[in-house]
Amino acid sequence: MDLTVSILYSLFVFFLLTTMYFFLGYRSSRKEWSQQIKQWYPEEKGKVLLVSGVTDLINENRPIN
Repeated sequence: MDLTVSILYSLFVFFLLTTMYFFLGYRSSRKEWSQQIKQWYPEEKGKVLLVSGVTDLINENRPIN
């Protein structure tokens, strides 16, 4: 009985360590992928300026009460 418990515990620890290893590998590959996407498609900063310009135009055309 004691031998089976120790074997099961050892298998559980091995499974836990391999799961953590593959999870960390997945996270690092995901970071690399997101960095490549940012390189291919850089963020466009003009969109915020466009939206603020449109709201300024809307506010200019409103009558003042």
